[in-house]
Amino acid sequence: MTTREDEYYEGYGCAHLGSWLSFTPRGLSHCCIAYGAAAEPAVPGEYSGGPFDRAAYFASVKEYVKNNQQRKGPCRGCVYLRMGRYAAGFTQFKFIGLNHFVDNAAEPPYDVVPCLQELHDGQMLAKNAFISLESGEASRYPHLVGLGDFIIRNNYGARFNTNALSFSGDIADILRDGRKLRYAQLTLKNATPETYRNATGSDGFPLIVENAVRYSQLTERGSVVLRYVLPLASMNGVEYAGFLQLASDVRRRFVRIAPDVDQYVGNRAEYMKSATPFIRDLTHDLKKMDVDVKYSIFTPDELASIKE
Repeated sequence: MTTREDEYYEGYGCAHLGSWLSFTPRGLSHCCIAYGAAAEPAVPGEYSGGPFDRAAYFASVKEYVKNNQQRKGPCRGCVYLRMGRYAAGFTQFKFIGLNHFVDNAAEPPYDVVPCLQELHDGQMLAKNAFISLESGEASRYPHLVGLGDFIIRNNYGARFNTNALSFSGDIADILRDGRKLRYAQLTLKNATPETYRNATGSDGFPLIVENAVRYSQLTERGSVVLRYVLPLASMNGVEYAGFLQLASDVRRRFVRIAPDVDQYVGNRAEYMKSATPFIRDLTHDLKKMDVDVKYSIFTPDELASIKE
């Protein structure tokens, strides 16, 4: 499935619209940005599993494209809305976000595998599509085994967010099949046992490192991504040294650095004033350790300042 040249436009828009699909507890969405309005169900009608309504989805994409071009609608203010060249409609799904699983929810999460199989059979999933279990502790997802079978059988990339307080054999089985990029993503705001204990009240940090190391050893290149989410309180020398040590202890695919979303969106300029030099130095020292560094959410101008 391809998009014709005349189905692109130059202007204000989102690179993800039309190629991302997010399953949420209440319906289908065009993106996985938890703090953005577009993370709310965007396709008319509730969804809790079952067939995919192509017509409703395609119509919703076109409505969002029109609103984004006019800088109005539910996506207004999202950090991913920028000037550029964008598809005017659906292309193929390149990213599937499973945001419908929330720990301790009143209702059990629905099974997305039948829908994913329908999309696969209908050639609506790109060959390099990436499936991410975004919300909740991935090891507790009740349909994890079936999801893993689908991923391995059809050879898709995958990411599993985990706190690594326990080691999941089901996740390990999926990661061990190393034909495509698949990894456990460990998100941390603190990087030492003491600061982790002060922030969470838990003594689990050594166990987190132990399990992260176990996941990382499942494939030759490593199967863990360390995601450092940086609140202002973590921008200090103790955490800085801890982040470097963790990257040294765990054989990671790469390190992903992201802002604390609440602080970043609340006052971006003030946040970046402290974050830019901290992240710049951290990136420099990580790269000296031969660590690949990626970033999430930051704008191109902010990344240019970080990379100076």
